[in-house]
Amino acid sequence: MIKKTVTKTLGQRDFSAQETMHHLLSLNFISSSFNVIPLNLNGSRRLNMKGMSSDKATTDSLVDVYAQREKYQTSSKYNLRNLNFLDFGIKYKLVNGKLVDQPKNLVPKVFPTYSSNPKSQNFGLFCKYQLLRYKPWSGMQGDAWGNKAATNDVFISEWKRFL
Repeated sequence: MIKKTVTKTLGQRDFSAQETMHHLLSLNFISSSFNVIPLNLNGSRRLNMKGMSSDKATTDSLVDVYAQREKYQTSSKYNLRNLNFLDFGIKYKLVNGKLVDQPKNLVPKVFPTYSSNPKSQNFGLFCKYQLLRYKPWSGMQGDAWGNKAATNDVFISEWKRFL
């Protein structure tokens, strides 16, 4: 109710992030200046439609590639071990089993996102995904919070320790 009152007072409605991006992308001079890429921290996989006779029914997600990034170290000029997931996703993508550089001017859209309000019921999930995004980890996602039990208290304390 307060939001509606303030919006009416100001005379303009509030625009969502998706609506803003749609307007920006519809402008020709802006749409060519950047590319929005989705970065999914849940590690969603795609079905492997090309190699149906292959052992793997799915293709690795970017989270899987990031977790195993050390095996691609020889093809990179950067030290992959020190990169966090966000930097890795902005710099690289996997093409035909090889890491290749991403094009310039990328805008990452990282999801899922949760409220950063410490009083929010999802604050533990916020901390979990911030750890996955910004703290370098390898092998399994649990490495981001020290392979402790995956509880909200652990996520929150490890995020505070990382900060």
